[in-house]
Amino acid sequence: MKEFGNGTDTPATEATAQNGDRGNAEQDLLARQNVRDEQEARLLEALLKFEAVAASTAVEFGRIDLALARMEGIEQELSATKTELTTVARNIQKRDAWSIALNFVSAAIYVLLGAVITLLAEHLAGKWRLL
Repeated sequence: MKEFGNGTDTPATEATAQNGDRGNAEQDLLARQNVRDEQEARLLEALLKFEAVAASTAVEFGRIDLALARMEGIEQELSATKTELTTVARNIQKRDAWSIALNFVSAAIYVLLGAVITLLAEHLAGKWRLL
């Protein structure tokens, strides 16, 4: 029997054996190709999942960065507010010290004025002989 493509005569059993070997080799190649395709598909799927996870992780880190920036802003605002409150408290304390001193001085002035008025009234009453 003449084999197609090489122009030589081969017996029928040899041709069948060669065709069987080629068929097995082709099936083996197809099976390997299918396995490679499946592995490639799984690898692509895993890569896509990894990209999705990386993207969501980047979004979460972005949110964390925003939260940290906001926390720093709040901390600075609180620090400024604390400084302002400390200044106001010191001013109030200073005013309170002056207020207390002024209250004592004004009370002393009222007592002295009362004593002067009383003495003056007594003196006038004595002069006019009212007492």
